Amino acid sequence: MQSLRHLRFRWVLIPALIAVLLFLASHTFLSSNLLRQEIESRLSTAFKGRIAIERISPRGFRGIELSRVRFSASNATTAQIQSVRLRFEISPLLRGKLYPDRVTLSRPSANISLAKPATPDAVNNSPKQEASPREEAAKKPRSRVRLWPAHIEIRDATVDVIDSHLRPLFRGSAISGTLDSVAKNHLTGTLSGPSAEVLGTFRTAPWRAALSLERSHLQLQELTLPTGDGSLTLKADLHTDTQTHALEAQLKNLPLPDKDLEGNPTSLNGIVSGQIHLTGSLAGKDQLSGQGDLDFHQIDFRPLQIVRTLGQVAGSNELSQLHPKPFTSRFSIQNGSILLEKLTIDSPVSTLAVGGVIRPDNTLNLACSLLLPQKLSSAKWLEDLGESVSPPDEKGQRTLRFNLLGTTTKPHLDILEKIAKAILKSKTSGLLDLLRPKNRQDPKPDPAQPDR
Repeated sequence: MQSLRHLRFRWVLIPALIAVLLFLASHTFLSSNLLRQEIESRLSTAFKGRIAIERISPRGFRGIELSRVRFSASNATTAQIQSVRLRFEISPLLRGKLYPDRVTLSRPSANISLAKPATPDAVNNSPKQEASPREEAAKKPRSRVRLWPAHIEIRDATVDVIDSHLRPLFRGSAISGTLDSVAKNHLTGTLSGPSAEVLGTFRTAPWRAALSLERSHLQLQELTLPTGDGSLTLKADLHTDTQTHALEAQLKNLPLPDKDLEGNPTSLNGIVSGQIHLTGSLAGKDQLSGQGDLDFHQIDFRPLQIVRTLGQVAGSNELSQLHPKPFTSRFSIQNGSILLEKLTIDSPVSTLAVGGVIRPDNTLNLACSLLLPQKLSSAKWLEDLGESVSPPDEKGQRTLRFNLLGTTTKPHLDILEKIAKAILKSKTSGLLDLLRPKNRQDPKPDPAQPDR
């Protein structure tokens, strides 16, 4: 009977000792500096940057926590995560391999720059003999760490996206979400936040984004940003390795910002709906191409303000109080230059047609034609404008042709000075006519009156 008790005690003690040894071994393995260095190396290679982990600590039998993880890239993109918790699959762990099945990111903060990464100069320009795939595979050390987990949870994240000139494009805080593995190196999921700031101006309501991540390929399947009575919906296909991207934006009753990314007043205000398609690199406007189709209403923009000024100078109340009807603008983008097709803006008394180029540096080269109201078309000073004004049509209206130059923040008309001189000449001529004395004639004698 006693031997039976000893036998039972051994069968209980042996598994317990094995469990304790495995626990101690796993803690020693999971908290070692070699493991931290290997994780840093693998992550740095995968994300094409530098990863630094301040501390690695075991959590339970099959987990670790990475404290204060920092990331930096050559294009000024940085990130910091307060805590990263990883839970590993048990079977590979017993063989000394780390295959995470769940990762939790707590309070990550990312500053993402869309500038091109710096390209280091080639140290040795001599051609190198390429190794065979078998030789390349033999050179790579066998890693104990698998990077892509089955499930990622994100808690309380902050994301800032800036362009190549450090101007804000997107800012979101208190972001949460989950990503799940659907294939090797391929994650899909959703992110959401209580609000976001877009282009430094738009403040959105709660938003949600569906995305897919496969190595260096990020696909934004849909990001909807509600803004008051309107919304901005984005879809994107981003390749961070080749810096080639595709972006589609759907605008619905979106109020246009009063200022641009540099804080300058914009030349266009109102509400817009439509769509824009862009391809190229987001590092700079001169690297983008695409097309767009936008509907504008409740619009006011700088060319109209200049036309109103023209109406004041010419004494035309119709032009000085010009208010356009809703209109549609179709345009294309080539290397950052916006090519406007013939844009027609109607009003009750006039029509303004605009076409030309807006360059990446915001300089304007737009050809304009303005159908003048009937009353203004009969002004005599128009004759001094030469070919800049057309003969009267069947309704007696003339068309004024001019160019809109300068920049989007400081546009000017090339014909404005010429018009001012013509009006001044006309008024001066009229004033001289009033002041010029008429020829005096002596009155003829009345035959009925006798001479005295």
